[in-house]
Amino acid sequence: MRRIGSVTGFAGRVDDPRGRSTRALLIECAENMVAEYGVHGASVRQIVKASRSANSSVVAYHFGSKDALLQAVINHRLPGIEQRRTELLAEARGRHRAPPVSDLVEALYRPFFEQRNAEGRRSYAAFVDELSRANLIDIRTSLDSDYPVTAQILREMLNGANGNGTKSFGHRIFLSSALIFAAIKQIDKLALENDEGESQFVDALAAATSVIEAKKEARRATSTM
Repeated sequence: MRRIGSVTGFAGRVDDPRGRSTRALLIECAENMVAEYGVHGASVRQIVKASRSANSSVVAYHFGSKDALLQAVINHRLPGIEQRRTELLAEARGRHRAPPVSDLVEALYRPFFEQRNAEGRRSYAAFVDELSRANLIDIRTSLDSDYPVTAQILREMLNGANGNGTKSFGHRIFLSSALIFAAIKQIDKLALENDEGESQFVDALAAATSVIEAKKEARRATSTM
């Protein structure tokens, strides 16, 4: 699995307000286009066209490469997601001294459900899902020490995962993430709003919690049926 690129070395080109505005627009367009058409279906040319830039080299100028632009989308979104997870974890600890796995799962995934783009779609969940499908990132390990609350949520989930090892837990995070992202995309596709959309998402959280908490013995018994 290869990692998508770094944006290091290009940030100095966007210090002026116009450059920052162009960069933000390209990030927004890249997220939306990848969410809609996939990593390989959304070309740099299409992203530039969506941004209505007359400069065909604008992505290369501001980011250096398509991979670096995709990484910039992640860098743009993660601080806000970390802040929301901080709030959700604090709420969970207000209800329980040691939050159950279900509360931790909600803290991990609800920020994806709450995010909306200008068209009202949950574009970042679909974006991350498409990057994972393209084998460009590993959603189990794409978060590092820069996001300690997310790391804490994952550690507490591991502790509550019925004694399953780290490798097994990583696989379960992959499966639960795929389940949540599929549910969010379906909610958007059906244009479910308010209580109906929330109900579908809560059902997906319950299913994801079951994936995390499933015991090895139950899994083995099922496989022999």
